[in-house]
Amino acid sequence: MCFFHGTHDQQTPIELAERYCARIVAPDKRFVRFPGCHHFVVMNRPDDFLKKLVEHVYTALGVGR
Repeated sequence: MCFFHGTHDQQTPIELAERYCARIVAPDKRFVRFPGCHHFVVMNRPDDFLKKLVEHVYTALGVGR
């Protein structure tokens, strides 16, 4: 399970999202922060988001190991 979250999100404060993530039990769980980004990470930083998405999903799936 991957969370991609902007550190300056005003709709869902990062502290709340981190607490929610901490309570979830999953075999592989990641919380990826985007410093200085707001709620729409995909729209505000599409290149960074795609890079992190590929990096974390591939790692979770064991691709490239």
